[in-house]
Amino acid sequence: MTIDKHKLNRTHDIYDLEMDVYETVGNTYGVLINFYKKTDGGSKLFQVMADNDIDKKYAPNNAKVVFAKAGMDPPGFPVQAGSYKIEDFFFDHCELPDIAIYGEFTVDAFIVKDDLRVACFRGHVEFREDEDDICKRTSSIADQIGNLKTFY
Repeated sequence: MTIDKHKLNRTHDIYDLEMDVYETVGNTYGVLINFYKKTDGGSKLFQVMADNDIDKKYAPNNAKVVFAKAGMDPPGFPVQAGSYKIEDFFFDHCELPDIAIYGEFTVDAFIVKDDLRVACFRGHVEFREDEDDICKRTSSIADQIGNLKTFY
């Protein structure tokens, strides 16, 4: 798998991705993600996320777009074996929960099947607070707390 990322603006990152899938990836697979937050003394484990429906819970519109750009019909799981190339995928940060974690992170992501890690990749991401209200958030504090509980 190769991923190339660059910023379009403060709310959108653009990704180009190439990957080979060697067997059908469906509901027998899950995702494990370890987030390490950059601190003054290096990095420390900040959060662990494990799920088998991550595409539907955290950024469903982004997931549909990336699956469609890969030529999948319908856009979603299962992902059939084959080679996929995705160009100019715009990740919309405004789809993420209102209250989120901010800072610089190293992310280790694993595809898991039968309790075994069968694929992995490492990435570096930075999340900044939307100080200018670019996303035009209108939710109440109660909504934001509900989103926070869902996100974590």
